[in-house]
Amino acid sequence: MDGEEFLRRYAAGERFFSRVSLQGFNLSGVDLRGINFQDSGLGTVDLSGANLAGVIFCDTGIGEVNLEGANLTGAYLEGAVLNNVNCRRANLKGASFYKRTVYDSDFEGANFRGADLRFAFFSGCNLRNTCLEGVIWNDESSLSESDLTGAVGFDPREVCGYRLILPNGEEIEFTEKLVPLQ
Repeated sequence: MDGEEFLRRYAAGERFFSRVSLQGFNLSGVDLRGINFQDSGLGTVDLSGANLAGVIFCDTGIGEVNLEGANLTGAYLEGAVLNNVNCRRANLKGASFYKRTVYDSDFEGANFRGADLRFAFFSGCNLRNTCLEGVIWNDESSLSESDLTGAVGFDPREVCGYRLILPNGEEIEFTEKLVPLQ
């Protein structure tokens, strides 16, 4: 399926696109509200500025995807891996990252207000200037080697992690307690 066929099927009312590959597609600025990409491959697709509110990415491989400025309000991102994803200034308000693993991705300026990050693992991520107010964490949520400089609403007592830069610029290393790096 090419990009034109995909958009034609979506315009015709189809919303379930399980096990499709959108590798290399340019869907920048496209309105794809409510679509279901379960078990699909989203490698090197450009979804910058797209409206992806309520989209289901359950068990979807998301690698090297451009989601800069995209609206992912209430998106369901459970169970798969994000790797090297650009989510700068994305609206992730109320999105579910439940049991999600995220590596080496850029979320600078993103809005995570009220997002579900239970059992989520973020490693090597840029979380500078993000809004983390009302985020739902649990004992299994963790952050590793990530930069939270300027983030709003982050409390390091709510999540475990390793080698973080806190919103105030302080570098810490988590063990059982917060221990400033020497």
